Amino acid sequence: MVKAILFDFTQTLADSSDGFRAAEKEAQSRIFQDLGAASWDEFLAGYRALRRRFHDAAPNFPRPDLWQEVYLRHARRPDVPLLQKWEREYWETVRSRTALFPETASVLAALAARFLLGLVTNKQGPGIWEDHTLRRFPQLASLFKAVVVAGDAAVPAKPDPAAFLMCLRRLGVSAAQADEDTLMEVALESGADDVKAEGDLFVVTCPANSFSAVKQALAAKQIQVDSAEIAMVPKSTVKLTGEKARQVLALMETLEDNDDVQNTYANFDVPDEVMAEAEKR
Repeated sequence: MVKAILFDFTQTLADSSDGFRAAEKEAQSRIFQDLGAASWDEFLAGYRALRRRFHDAAPNFPRPDLWQEVYLRHARRPDVPLLQKWEREYWETVRSRTALFPETASVLAALAARFLLGLVTNKQGPGIWEDHTLRRFPQLASLFKAVVVAGDAAVPAKPDPAAFLMCLRRLGVSAAQADEDTLMEVALESGADDVKAEGDLFVVTCPANSFSAVKQALAAKQIQVDSAEIAMVPKSTVKLTGEKARQVLALMETLEDNDDVQNTYANFDVPDEVMAEAEKR
Protein backbone atom coordinates (compact mmCIF):
# COMPACT_ATOMS: atom_id res chain seq x y z
CA MET A 1 0.00 0.00 0.00
CA VAL A 2 1.49 3.33 -1.06
CA LYS A 3 1.65 5.80 1.84
CA ALA A 4 4.03 8.47 0.58
CA ILE A 5 5.47 9.74 -2.70
CA LEU A 6 8.83 11.51 -2.95
CA PHE A 7 9.61 13.98 -5.72
CA ASP A 8 12.62 15.82 -7.06
CA PHE A 9 12.06 19.39 -8.21
CA THR A 10 14.18 20.34 -11.20
CA GLN A 11 13.13 18.64 -14.45
CA THR A 12 10.49 16.65 -12.55
CA LEU A 13 8.08 19.32 -11.40
CA ALA A 14 9.67 22.31 -13.09
CA ASP A 15 11.51 22.96 -16.34
CA SER A 16 14.88 24.62 -15.69
CA SER A 17 16.58 23.57 -18.91
CA ASP A 18 16.46 27.05 -20.45
CA GLY A 19 17.84 28.55 -17.24
CA PHE A 20 20.75 26.13 -17.08
CA ARG A 21 21.63 26.70 -20.74
CA ALA A 22 21.60 30.48 -20.30
CA ALA A 23 23.59 30.32 -17.04
CA GLU A 24 26.23 28.02 -18.57
CA LYS A 25 26.64 30.18 -21.67
CA GLU A 26 27.02 33.30 -19.54
CA ALA A 27 29.63 31.65 -17.29
CA GLN A 28 31.59 30.30 -20.25
CA SER A 29 31.60 33.68 -21.98
CA ARG A 30 32.74 35.52 -18.85
CA ILE A 31 35.61 33.12 -18.19
CA PHE A 32 36.70 33.08 -21.85
CA GLN A 33 36.82 36.88 -21.98
CA ASP A 34 38.60 37.16 -18.60
CA LEU A 35 41.21 34.62 -19.67
CA GLY A 36 41.75 36.29 -23.03
CA ALA A 37 41.94 32.82 -24.61
CA ALA A 38 42.81 32.71 -28.31
CA SER A 39 40.42 29.99 -29.52
CA TRP A 40 36.79 29.76 -28.41
CA ASP A 41 36.45 26.22 -29.75
CA GLU A 42 39.50 24.96 -27.86
CA PHE A 43 38.41 26.74 -24.68
CA LEU A 44 34.88 25.33 -24.91
CA ALA A 45 36.10 21.78 -25.54
CA GLY A 46 38.37 21.94 -22.49
CA TYR A 47 35.66 23.51 -20.35
CA ARG A 48 33.11 20.84 -21.26
CA ALA A 49 35.61 18.03 -20.63
CA LEU A 50 36.31 19.37 -17.13
CA ARG A 51 32.61 19.85 -16.45
CA ARG A 52 31.92 16.20 -17.36
CA ARG A 53 34.67 15.09 -15.00
CA PHE A 54 33.26 17.14 -12.13
CA HIS A 55 29.71 15.98 -12.85
CA ASP A 56 30.71 12.32 -12.94
CA ALA A 57 32.43 12.70 -9.56
CA ALA A 58 29.60 14.68 -7.91
CA PRO A 59 26.50 15.77 -9.90
CA ASN A 60 25.85 18.68 -7.52
CA PHE A 61 29.40 20.07 -7.61
CA PRO A 62 29.97 23.74 -6.68
CA ARG A 63 30.44 25.75 -9.86
CA PRO A 64 33.37 27.79 -8.48
CA ASP A 65 35.35 24.56 -8.05
CA LEU A 66 35.02 23.88 -11.77
CA TRP A 67 35.82 27.45 -12.74
CA GLN A 68 38.92 27.55 -10.54
CA GLU A 69 40.17 24.42 -12.29
CA VAL A 70 39.58 26.07 -15.68
CA TYR A 71 41.70 29.06 -14.64
CA LEU A 72 44.47 26.84 -13.32
CA ARG A 73 44.50 24.89 -16.59
CA HIS A 74 45.19 28.21 -18.32
CA ALA A 75 47.97 29.03 -15.84
CA ARG A 76 45.92 31.81 -14.24
CA ARG A 77 45.22 32.41 -10.56
CA PRO A 78 41.45 32.52 -10.06
CA ASP A 79 39.76 35.44 -8.34
CA VAL A 80 37.71 33.41 -5.83
CA PRO A 81 35.42 36.26 -4.64
CA LEU A 82 34.62 37.06 -8.27
CA LEU A 83 33.80 33.42 -9.00
CA GLN A 84 31.54 33.28 -5.95
CA LYS A 85 29.72 36.37 -7.23
CA TRP A 86 29.32 34.71 -10.62
CA GLU A 87 27.93 31.60 -8.92
CA ARG A 88 25.19 33.63 -7.21
CA GLU A 89 24.31 35.20 -10.55
CA TYR A 90 24.44 31.76 -12.22
CA TRP A 91 21.75 30.40 -9.91
CA GLU A 92 19.69 33.57 -10.15
CA THR A 93 19.60 33.05 -13.92
CA VAL A 94 18.45 29.45 -13.40
CA ARG A 95 15.76 30.53 -10.94
CA SER A 96 14.45 33.37 -13.11
CA ARG A 97 14.05 31.07 -16.11
CA THR A 98 12.44 28.14 -14.32
CA ALA A 99 8.75 27.43 -14.94
CA LEU A 100 6.44 24.70 -13.65
CA PHE A 101 5.33 22.08 -16.11
CA PRO A 102 1.67 22.74 -17.06
CA GLU A 103 0.28 19.70 -15.23
CA THR A 104 2.44 19.97 -12.08
CA ALA A 105 0.06 21.89 -9.80
CA SER A 106 -3.06 19.88 -10.61
CA VAL A 107 -1.33 16.50 -10.36
CA LEU A 108 0.31 17.33 -7.02
CA ALA A 109 -2.96 18.66 -5.60
CA ALA A 110 -4.72 15.42 -6.54
CA LEU A 111 -1.94 13.28 -5.05
CA ALA A 112 -1.76 15.37 -1.86
CA ALA A 113 -5.40 14.49 -1.18
CA ARG A 114 -4.50 10.77 -1.05
CA PHE A 115 -0.85 10.45 -0.05
CA LEU A 116 1.88 12.10 1.99
CA LEU A 117 4.10 14.09 -0.37
CA GLY A 118 7.80 14.74 0.20
CA LEU A 119 10.38 16.67 -1.79
CA VAL A 120 14.05 15.69 -1.97
CA THR A 121 16.16 18.10 -3.98
CA ASN A 122 19.76 19.27 -4.10
CA LYS A 123 20.71 22.77 -3.04
CA GLN A 124 21.17 25.47 -5.68
CA GLY A 125 24.23 27.58 -5.01
CA PRO A 126 25.91 28.41 -1.70
CA GLY A 127 22.63 28.79 0.20
CA ILE A 128 20.26 25.99 1.18
CA TRP A 129 16.50 26.44 1.40
CA GLU A 130 16.43 30.23 1.25
CA ASP A 131 17.95 30.22 -2.26
CA HIS A 132 16.02 27.32 -3.74
CA THR A 133 13.83 27.87 -6.80
CA LEU A 134 10.89 26.13 -5.10
CA ARG A 135 10.46 29.22 -2.91
CA ARG A 136 9.24 31.05 -6.00
CA PHE A 137 6.21 28.74 -6.01
CA PRO A 138 4.71 28.91 -2.47
CA GLN A 139 1.45 27.36 -3.67
CA LEU A 140 3.47 24.26 -4.57
CA ALA A 141 5.62 24.16 -1.45
CA SER A 142 2.49 24.04 0.73
CA LEU A 143 1.53 20.65 -0.76
CA PHE A 144 4.63 18.93 0.64
CA LYS A 145 4.58 17.62 4.20
CA ALA A 146 8.38 17.35 4.21
CA VAL A 147 11.11 19.07 2.22
CA VAL A 148 14.77 18.02 2.33
CA VAL A 149 17.38 20.16 0.58
CA ALA A 150 20.50 18.01 0.25
CA GLY A 151 24.05 18.87 -0.62
CA ASP A 152 25.75 20.22 2.49
CA ALA A 153 27.87 18.60 5.18
CA ALA A 154 24.83 17.45 7.17
CA VAL A 155 22.89 15.91 4.26
CA PRO A 156 24.86 14.46 1.33
CA ALA A 157 23.63 15.36 -2.14
CA LYS A 158 21.44 13.02 -4.16
CA PRO A 159 21.69 10.24 -5.22
CA ASP A 160 22.98 9.38 -1.73
CA PRO A 161 20.05 7.68 0.08
CA ALA A 162 20.50 9.73 3.27
CA ALA A 163 18.27 12.57 2.01
CA PHE A 164 15.50 10.16 1.01
CA LEU A 165 15.61 8.37 4.38
CA MET A 166 15.45 11.72 6.20
CA CYS A 167 12.42 12.74 4.15
CA LEU A 168 10.64 9.47 4.96
CA ARG A 169 11.34 9.93 8.67
CA ARG A 170 9.87 13.43 8.56
CA LEU A 171 6.77 11.99 6.91
CA GLY A 172 6.51 9.37 9.64
CA VAL A 173 7.01 6.53 7.16
CA SER A 174 9.47 3.71 7.80
CA ALA A 175 11.79 2.90 4.93
CA ALA A 176 11.30 -0.74 5.86
CA GLN A 177 7.61 -0.64 4.96
CA ALA A 178 7.21 -2.45 1.65
CA ASP A 179 4.67 -1.87 -1.07
CA GLU A 180 2.45 -4.76 -2.06
CA ASP A 181 4.41 -5.66 -5.21
CA THR A 182 7.71 -5.92 -3.33
CA LEU A 183 6.15 -7.87 -0.50
CA MET A 184 4.38 -10.18 -2.94
CA GLU A 185 7.62 -10.91 -4.81
CA VAL A 186 9.69 -11.61 -1.69
CA ALA A 187 7.01 -13.68 0.03
CA LEU A 188 6.03 -15.85 -2.93
CA GLU A 189 9.62 -16.51 -3.99
CA SER A 190 10.44 -17.72 -0.47
CA GLY A 191 7.51 -20.16 -0.30
CA ALA A 192 4.37 -18.23 0.69
CA ASP A 193 0.99 -19.19 -0.74
CA ASP A 194 -0.73 -15.81 -0.68
CA VAL A 195 -0.42 -12.14 0.23
CA LYS A 196 -3.54 -10.05 0.81
CA ALA A 197 -4.26 -6.60 2.19
CA GLU A 198 -6.38 -6.22 5.34
CA GLY A 199 -6.77 -2.53 6.11
CA ASP A 200 -3.32 -0.98 6.55
CA LEU A 201 -1.64 -4.39 6.92
CA PHE A 202 -0.72 -7.30 4.68
CA VAL A 203 -1.36 -10.90 5.69
CA VAL A 204 1.08 -13.49 4.36
CA THR A 205 0.13 -17.18 4.50
CA CYS A 206 2.43 -20.10 3.82
CA PRO A 207 2.78 -23.84 4.55
CA ALA A 208 4.14 -24.64 7.99
CA ASN A 209 7.35 -26.05 6.50
CA SER A 210 8.01 -22.69 4.75
CA PHE A 211 7.40 -20.53 7.83
CA SER A 212 11.06 -19.98 8.73
CA ALA A 213 12.15 -19.39 5.13
CA VAL A 214 9.46 -16.76 4.52
CA LYS A 215 10.15 -15.02 7.82
CA GLN A 216 13.89 -14.90 7.12
CA ALA A 217 13.34 -13.62 3.55
CA LEU A 218 11.19 -10.74 4.81
CA ALA A 219 13.76 -9.87 7.46
CA ALA A 220 16.56 -9.92 4.87
CA LYS A 221 14.67 -7.29 2.85
CA GLN A 222 14.06 -5.24 6.03
CA ILE A 223 10.29 -5.67 5.69
CA GLN A 224 8.72 -5.05 9.07
CA VAL A 225 6.70 -7.96 10.48
CA ASP A 226 4.21 -7.08 13.22
CA SER A 227 3.50 -10.71 14.17
CA ALA A 228 4.33 -14.20 12.91
CA GLU A 229 2.87 -17.48 14.09
CA ILE A 230 1.98 -20.98 12.95
CA ALA A 231 -1.79 -21.47 13.00
CA MET A 232 -4.46 -23.80 11.63
CA VAL A 233 -6.05 -22.04 8.66
CA PRO A 234 -9.13 -23.70 7.10
CA LYS A 235 -9.13 -24.39 3.38
CA SER A 236 -12.90 -23.93 3.30
CA THR A 237 -15.49 -22.44 5.66
CA VAL A 238 -19.03 -23.26 6.74
CA LYS A 239 -21.48 -20.37 6.94
CA LEU A 240 -23.54 -20.28 10.15
CA THR A 241 -26.51 -18.07 10.95
CA GLY A 242 -29.16 -17.70 13.62
CA GLU A 243 -29.19 -19.98 16.63
CA LYS A 244 -26.46 -22.31 15.30
CA ALA A 245 -24.07 -19.38 14.97
CA ARG A 246 -24.81 -18.25 18.52
CA GLN A 247 -24.29 -21.76 19.87
CA VAL A 248 -20.92 -22.16 18.13
CA LEU A 249 -19.73 -18.75 19.34
CA ALA A 250 -20.76 -19.66 22.88
CA LEU A 251 -18.79 -22.90 22.60
CA MET A 252 -15.71 -21.07 21.33
CA GLU A 253 -15.94 -18.60 24.21
CA THR A 254 -16.16 -21.43 26.71
CA LEU A 255 -13.12 -23.14 25.23
CA GLU A 256 -11.06 -19.96 25.18
CA ASP A 257 -11.87 -19.31 28.85
CA ASN A 258 -10.55 -22.75 29.79
CA ASP A 259 -7.02 -22.44 31.22
CA ASP A 260 -6.09 -25.87 29.83
CA VAL A 261 -6.80 -24.75 26.25
CA GLN A 262 -3.93 -22.85 24.61
CA ASN A 263 -5.36 -22.23 21.14
CA THR A 264 -8.68 -22.72 19.39
CA TYR A 265 -9.27 -23.10 15.64
CA ALA A 266 -12.50 -23.24 13.63
CA ASN A 267 -13.77 -23.06 10.06
CA PHE A 268 -17.09 -21.30 10.62
CA ASP A 269 -18.17 -18.13 8.85
CA VAL A 270 -20.52 -16.01 10.97
CA PRO A 271 -22.21 -12.79 9.77
CA ASP A 272 -20.81 -9.54 11.23
CA GLU A 273 -24.06 -8.63 12.96
CA VAL A 274 -24.13 -11.95 14.85
CA MET A 275 -20.50 -11.48 15.89
CA ALA A 276 -21.28 -7.93 17.08
CA GLU A 277 -24.23 -9.23 19.08
CA ALA A 278 -22.09 -11.89 20.73
CA GLU A 279 -19.39 -9.36 21.68
CA LYS A 280 -21.97 -7.24 23.54
CA ARG A 281 -22.81 -10.09 25.89
